[in-house]
Amino acid sequence: MSSKKILLLNDTSDYHSGCEKVIESFTFDYSIKTDSRIDIDFKQFDLVILNGEGTMHSSRTNSVRFLRALRDAQNNGCETHLVNSVWQNMTNDFDDVLQKCDIIEVREILSKNELKDKHGIDSEIKWDRSLNIDVPYEKRKYEEVYQGSWFFERSDVKPINGNIRYPRINIFKQKWNDIVNRLRNSKLLITGRHHEACAAIKARCKFIVLSGNTHKNEGLFLNVGVQPKNKISMIGDILNGKYDDDYEKINEYYKC
Repeated sequence: MSSKKILLLNDTSDYHSGCEKVIESFTFDYSIKTDSRIDIDFKQFDLVILNGEGTMHSSRTNSVRFLRALRDAQNNGCETHLVNSVWQNMTNDFDDVLQKCDIIEVREILSKNELKDKHGIDSEIKWDRSLNIDVPYEKRKYEEVYQGSWFFERSDVKPINGNIRYPRINIFKQKWNDIVNRLRNSKLLITGRHHEACAAIKARCKFIVLSGNTHKNEGLFLNVGVQPKNKISMIGDILNGKYDDDYEKINEYYKC
């Protein structure tokens, strides 16, 4: 076991059950929650890990404050890692921080490409850490299709046939293991949330995931070299097997 004293930045465990599983995948001595003040004596830590998740985009407040914290950690002699991250539309003001990171891991190919093309930084693709946690099988009632918690809450998406047709999963209200086991007993999930799509991958359930505020959803497909399934009009074709080859590639890639 490592004797390093480890600080985790961007502890998202209180956000929803997918993020809770992400944080469960780490070993650390102390963590900073997403919206907490960063008032830390970095000299007491050997390693500082930034859990990027969906935070590192558009130079938003939290993305900048965590990169500043990484810089402070580096200035105090800490080893630094940026892991489990999206990366999109970020400032070049922290390229020096990226260059000094000992490990940089992103969840999908679009973030890897942007780090290289815009910042000159090499990174490694590692799928979302929620997929690394074992989920024991539990029987659930069969449902052909589930809808995710965000799907019918979006103002730009109209309910199918004017009503809510499918039973829901809700990553903000249900435990990760329950969601995965429900999807193990289903053919298709329709969602707009990245971690609900990850739960479908864990369950080996087909999924449609709408575009979100970053390219993280499309990246789940593009990692595998298949076109994103992000249109409601695809439901019938997916259920009828038109894209079975694509989902077989997804299952082969995400062996989790």
